[in-house]
Amino acid sequence: MEEQITSVLGDLLYKLAKLSLLTFARIVELSIYLTSCVAGLILFVVEVACSRQTSIVMSYKNAVLGSIFLFVVLICLPLHLVIFTVLMKKQEFQKLTAYRVMTHMSVLECVYMTGHILSGLMSICETSFSVHVERIGGCFISSGWVGIVAFTFILSLNRFMVFANIKLRPDHDYMFFTTFITLIWLLTTVVFGLHLIPQMSFSYSVKLNAYIFADGPVARDVEHVMYRNQSSSVWKIRSGEIKLFVQSVIIFLYLSLIRCLWHFGKVLITSDVGFTILGIATQAVGGLNPILYLTFNKTIRKHVMDMFGVKRTAVQVITDDMRTK
Repeated sequence: MEEQITSVLGDLLYKLAKLSLLTFARIVELSIYLTSCVAGLILFVVEVACSRQTSIVMSYKNAVLGSIFLFVVLICLPLHLVIFTVLMKKQEFQKLTAYRVMTHMSVLECVYMTGHILSGLMSICETSFSVHVERIGGCFISSGWVGIVAFTFILSLNRFMVFANIKLRPDHDYMFFTTFITLIWLLTTVVFGLHLIPQMSFSYSVKLNAYIFADGPVARDVEHVMYRNQSSSVWKIRSGEIKLFVQSVIIFLYLSLIRCLWHFGKVLITSDVGFTILGIATQAVGGLNPILYLTFNKTIRKHVMDMFGVKRTAVQVITDDMRTK
């Protein structure tokens, strides 16, 4: 009887802990988007009430937005560190290509959020501190973004190979994706280095609370080439049950939408409020992956719960069936 009670209590505690963790992840995700909406509403009211922004209003606006930027990062960064620790410590994850890619992606997302830590500080202090600070911040943002998109594509490719039942020898599979991972890190490093060049650097606009790409002749030529060669493709696949594939598609589409709005949304976004909301939505990218990991991946969720000391205990009770003759 006592063993049965222990088993029931252990199972109940496990379910409560699991529900609490999932609820926390949902609350974090919801808080990010609610914060974005509230920030947009606050800025809209400020702009309507004050046709001419005084220095006091400007200071209040930047202080609020800078605090929101740092708040978003402080929520997302610990989640990434927990997920990264789980992926690195457990050998079962390191043996699978998909989780190797996810590990590298988590590192780049931490790099990406480093740039937003700087942007939050610059908005609060209403200064870029130095041309080198805003340039380095832009390097983190741009190179991290490019790397995240590239790794998301590789993750989608890996899941597609599972869908299509394309099987490679283990050593060939390892070399194939290791080559891609190496090339992506080289690409990320090159992008970081390119944005250190003054003609290709970023500056930080305290008024818009966003990084602005250089408007020099070299930058305009690069932007023209990118716009001319821009192309899109539509994929249709069967309704599969592989959650990693769904996760990678969600991330890739979200990143693509944000990037398209930054490059080609000048017609739609005509006010500071729009740019601010877009900037917050861009920062929310940093917290999208860990939330999706906890939502879609049962194994990662289990190990995260184990890290916090929440383990499921099951007791098997064996009874003898005594029969009388």
